[in-house]
Amino acid sequence: MSRLFLFALTCPHAQNPGTGLEGLEEILPDDNTRRRIREMEVIDMLRHAVSDGELEVADAFLKGYTQTEIAKLLGISQQAVAKRLANIRKKTRPLLLRG
Repeated sequence: MSRLFLFALTCPHAQNPGTGLEGLEEILPDDNTRRRIREMEVIDMLRHAVSDGELEVADAFLKGYTQTEIAKLLGISQQAVAKRLANIRKKTRPLLLRG
């Protein structure tokens, strides 16, 4: 059960049936907010799952750099870039399938 749902159950409006739940919808997150929260949670999980080097490679890859460009940019071999990308996929797949 989410903390927000528990809060809604324990708020005075929910405990006093005559008062109604006016205004409660103003504090409940909409679909876009829930989606952004989930994205932030996934990003946080990913940050903890990958190494700093893998994070550097992922950042450059997501910016559109090729593996060869990333290798030159970071001063590592193209094979090291490919290995880090493979490690990222291996580590993050279970995290992304969870939620």
